[in-house]
Amino acid sequence: MRQSGLISGLGTAGLSDYAKGADLRTGINWLLWLGCVGVVLYFKESSNMEAAYGLAITLTMLMTTILMCYYLYTRRTSKILIGFS
Repeated sequence: MRQSGLISGLGTAGLSDYAKGADLRTGINWLLWLGCVGVVLYFKESSNMEAAYGLAITLTMLMTTILMCYYLYTRRTSKILIGFS
């Protein structure tokens, strides 16, 4: 069983020889499952989840654009190229 030491508090369960070298982080899987169930229970209807997903995608694209422009600005890239990004 391989241990990276990054998340030492969570247990690991080794897989069969079929998946040699792989390990299953059971604690992380449970946290992900609880998070998914929590999101579904919080939003209650799929239309609410759709709106939240759309907002998350829009904000991600906006933040990526802002960070890319800032990166190009700090690298003293031509303002024309920054305008196209």
